[in-house]
Amino acid sequence: MEQLTFSIVIPAYNNEKYVEQCVQSVLKQPVKVEVVIVDDGSTDGTGEICDALADEDRVTVIHQTNQGLSAARNEGIRRATGDYVAFLDSDDFYFEGKLAEIERAIMDHNMPDLVIGRFAETFESGEIHIDDIEIDGAQITGKTTAEVLDYLQSIPFIYAAVRYFVKREFLLANELFFRPRILHEDELWTPQLLCAASSFACVETPFYGTTTHEGSIMNSRNFKKLRDRMEVAAILQEKQFSERQEFADFYRFRVHALCYSAATECAAFSAKEAAQIASACAELAKRDRAILKDAPGALGLFVKLFGCNVGIRMAAKYVKTARAVRK
Repeated sequence: MEQLTFSIVIPAYNNEKYVEQCVQSVLKQPVKVEVVIVDDGSTDGTGEICDALADEDRVTVIHQTNQGLSAARNEGIRRATGDYVAFLDSDDFYFEGKLAEIERAIMDHNMPDLVIGRFAETFESGEIHIDDIEIDGAQITGKTTAEVLDYLQSIPFIYAAVRYFVKREFLLANELFFRPRILHEDELWTPQLLCAASSFACVETPFYGTTTHEGSIMNSRNFKKLRDRMEVAAILQEKQFSERQEFADFYRFRVHALCYSAATECAAFSAKEAAQIASACAELAKRDRAILKDAPGALGLFVKLFGCNVGIRMAAKYVKTARAVRK
């Protein structure tokens, strides 16, 4: 069989400090790659750096007006020509030689729909911290969709799009594009990806290095992220009630997780903002009364006593008061 080609899609926006390192980490891999950089309307020197990198014939650069991460990834998918597609954020990188392990897993397991991998957090100081959970590859490789979904529900799995290498034909056939203009797009895309796939492989050693710095998306915090998380939960709940049972249970699991994470963050925002999240959770609870009832601590207690709408707001106020007292 001919050597595989990997299409690595890199959305880039105002990351002039990191983008060259990012691209070079792909080009140095001992596998056949094409790099598709989508410059999403950068206003610093990112676009010029990307154009310079395009002197390498394995690099394609697309410039577009700023439309957000999802639109940039979608354009990259459309332009990709390789056997497998993966996503790499422009301030992150691949560890040296690791894509050879991904290729070996693909070849050894008959070209699965997707390969699941792991990441490690790195800091500008050079320190590396493997903060991703341990993944038991034996519970994923060669398993059925239902078995994989059951396993992922049993571990604190992070649903990041960058951990997957996805067969391009499968990606396009299932129209697995990202929803534009929302944050937490991975929380919507990944469950649909996992449910659509019928064959899997897993690489247990981290291949992906995240770069933690002040301006990184992972470190940013705003209310839109919280509001969009509830929008994603509402979309997944629709799927929960329309998909066959093995998928419905998984979607329900994700809806509950998103509601819990949003509700527990309400204390960091204003009372008005917390009320919006409480109202969104209450709407979902109309169709699934178990939402947040088993939450630990004050949140679960208040929701049991007063329902989502009042309970979340009371829990947020309680947490704020407790934090103030401790200070």
